Amino acid sequence: TRLSIAAYAVLCASIYLGTIVTGAGPHAGDSGALRNGLDPALWSKIHAWSVWLFIAMMLVLLWRLRAHPARGRALAVLILSLAQGGIGYAQYFTGLPISLVILHLAGATILLIAATWFLAATAKSNTDSARES
Repeated sequence: TRLSIAAYAVLCASIYLGTIVTGAGPHAGDSGALRNGLDPALWSKIHAWSVWLFIAMMLVLLWRLRAHPARGRALAVLILSLAQGGIGYAQYFTGLPISLVILHLAGATILLIAATWFLAATAKSNTDSARES
């Protein structure tokens, strides 16, 4: 459960870092909106590193949950994370087309929902185990 919580915290941090990237880029509101003044390339890399950390944590969780009922949820989160990362890299390397930016934002929402679903399963399992003891 601790690793699940830590992974969830890393995902939340990654989503927050994504908002910093958006605030530095061209899609942070209309053409007159002020940007945060940060280097979008640097913050995109920091955001990507946090996603890779999250993916590594999910891989460890998948391995550790080999016989756990939440393993399927962990796999779903991992697959969604990889898809979301693919969209992120595609938008970065194609000049941030707005359609991919919107898709990436929607993907972040879906990923957070799935990660919450996974975290709830690990917490429920831990609570059930504690009751049996």
